[in-house]
Amino acid sequence: MDKATRTKINQYIYQKDNWVTDNEALTIFGKSMPISDPDILIARMGKVLRYYKNLENCPATFQRRVSAVCVNYLYTALCIRKIDKYVSETMALIRTLSFDDRFGLKILITQYFEDMRNGDKKSMQQLKDVLRHAGLTKLANRLQNES
Repeated sequence: MDKATRTKINQYIYQKDNWVTDNEALTIFGKSMPISDPDILIARMGKVLRYYKNLENCPATFQRRVSAVCVNYLYTALCIRKIDKYVSETMALIRTLSFDDRFGLKILITQYFEDMRNGDKKSMQQLKDVLRHAGLTKLANRLQNES
C-alpha cells in the first residue's frame, strides 16, 4: 500500500483524541496492522493495552472488539513483523476474558501463538487438529501456513 493511502488511514483513525474508545477506529486499527509502521503499531497497541487493562469490566461490544484487535496484533507481531513488544501483555489481556462462546476461539488462538512463541510444535499441531475436527479447517490451514 502506498504511503499516501496509509497516511489517510492514520488520519481517519486518529482524528479523535481518544480513538481507543471508538469502535470503528478500533476495527480499522485491527485490520490495518499488517501495513502499519512497526513503531507506530507498537505505540498504538501500548495505548490500547493501557486503556483496556481491565477489559473484563468493559461493555461486551468493546470486549469483542478489543479481543479481536489483540488477536490481530499477535498475528501481526509474531507472524509478519517478528516483534515481541507487548506480546506477553496482549496474551495476558485476552486470558482475562471468559472462556465462552464469545471468546473461546480467541483464547485458543492465543494459546497457539504462545506455543509458537515457545517453539512447542506438538501443542501447535494439537490445536490445529482440534480446529480441523471442529470444522474450522480454513483457520487451521491459515495457522498451518504461519508456523
